[in-house]
Amino acid sequence: MTSPARNAQDTPVLEVENISTIRGRVQVLWDVSLTVNRGETVAIVGPNGAGKTTLVGSITGLVPPKSGRVRIGGVDVTGYSPERLATRGVALVPERRGIFAPLTVRENLMMGAYSRRAKRAELEADLDDVFGLFPPLVRYRDVIAGSLSGGEQQMVAIGRALMAKPELLLLDEPSLGLAPKVRAENFGALARLAERGVTILLVEQNLRLAARICQRAYLMQRGRIVGTETSDELARSARRVYLAGA
Repeated sequence: MTSPARNAQDTPVLEVENISTIRGRVQVLWDVSLTVNRGETVAIVGPNGAGKTTLVGSITGLVPPKSGRVRIGGVDVTGYSPERLATRGVALVPERRGIFAPLTVRENLMMGAYSRRAKRAELEADLDDVFGLFPPLVRYRDVIAGSLSGGEQQMVAIGRALMAKPELLLLDEPSLGLAPKVRAENFGALARLAERGVTILLVEQNLRLAARICQRAYLMQRGRIVGTETSDELARSARRVYLAGA
């Protein structure tokens, strides 16, 4: 007896199935599996060297896996290039932002919409939405993006990804190198996106920040998924880590 086909709304936005990845001659990922459902915010947490960024690269085609499968909306996209994945609705905010430093803030944001065939009025409305999400960027609209602070550049990077109207928003270490106040502002914006139902996969070392916005988290160590936690469990884990460090 065959099982009934899944409704499109029931199909996970992202499925990673038993992927293993080699960088150079070193195996970094070992049989990693995870899912992200529509409207979820899921975190991947772990220490430096756990393989989190390699996992992002394997999902987005930057570091194709040696084995295993990656599916977006049920479609096998294993090894797709980042450009091809963009047409499938995947937008990445890379580690250390990767903005176009010589371009203005507005030009950077518009670059995020390059794969869309949208009318000018629609793009302008989307720009206004990004500026509403990140009010500090309004006064820098026509300023060269490379002259902004690290936190402001992170806002630009997230806004650029949102201009793609993604099915899946992937963020790699968005708190890295940012001052506490700016981190809080940016994670407040991510929390508002989560409330809107944007599907988010967040790679983050800061357990307390991740716990603020995720429903659940995958724990990574030495290239493997070693457990899962709810946001409440992750918040308690962060408290234990913080107190141990203190």
